[in-house]
Amino acid sequence: MSCQQEINMNYSTLEAMRRQECTGYKCEDYLHSKLQKSFSPTSAIDAMFMTNFADQQGSTMTQEDIMVCINNRSKMAQWCMTLMDACQLSRETVTIAMSYLDRFLATPTGSECIEDSAAFQLACMTALYSAIKIHEEKAISPEVLSTISRGFYSKQDMEAMEWRMLQALQWRVNVPTPLAFVREYLQMIPSAVLTDACKDQLLTLVKIQTELAVANYSFVTIKPSSIGFAALMNALEVVGLDFGILHQFILAVSDLDTDEIFRIQATLFAAVSTMTSLRGVCGQEARRVISDNATSRPKRRQSHTISPRAVTDHAQIA
Repeated sequence: MSCQQEINMNYSTLEAMRRQECTGYKCEDYLHSKLQKSFSPTSAIDAMFMTNFADQQGSTMTQEDIMVCINNRSKMAQWCMTLMDACQLSRETVTIAMSYLDRFLATPTGSECIEDSAAFQLACMTALYSAIKIHEEKAISPEVLSTISRGFYSKQDMEAMEWRMLQALQWRVNVPTPLAFVREYLQMIPSAVLTDACKDQLLTLVKIQTELAVANYSFVTIKPSSIGFAALMNALEVVGLDFGILHQFILAVSDLDTDEIFRIQATLFAAVSTMTSLRGVCGQEARRVISDNATSRPKRRQSHTISPRAVTDHAQIA
């Protein structure tokens, strides 16, 4: 197969993945949408009756509740990463699992799990169990996860939740991850331009950022292609490569928003710069690579044409 044929194949794959992320694999802001459905007073008189109105509508989500949910989701994502490390499985599978979880919680079937800490925890563990079963060479049995939860959830609980989840997701389980997009981007770049060794280093730096993004709720609604591209641009800058040409090339084949990419770059860089988060989520190899490279805040480039109330009480699952 010629180089041009390979590029054409990568381009076709990218197009298919981008269609996926814009349709069945797209996720909405399911937490703040619940807040928006609660009563929004437009006057002082309305505000006096806000509590009664919310009670009549059955809405219990407040801004404080949402922050608790966001924090608990982050801790569950980190717990999943720790489990994958212990089982010597790919952390990218956690990205897939969290996509299952987020899209499930955005459905009418799954939304009831948002404010139920036990159901939320069960949904997260089930999402990871399903993602491992589908995408890893070796699986983790529901009995093992039941044991990890100290018997809080049974095998039957997980199997029942898995069925509910897969039905709600309409069996959309082949998630286009940010890392998958980056692999396609890099495969389109000839080795004469970027060596295989350099590509491997870039992938490691991208992993650092995408693993942090998984635990950050603010990335739930952002397309994986945009997260992957922003992470790659940060990685190129970290290793000191002049990525102007590569930047234009990938933007041309990806049709991404330059301003959005810069905002994502800055957010990812800030997350990596927070060493507490880095220690809590990133693996040893990722920390070694990032420490071996001098980091600097990404500079903006010119535009180119082209409640769960206590879900992470680790006593329940650790």
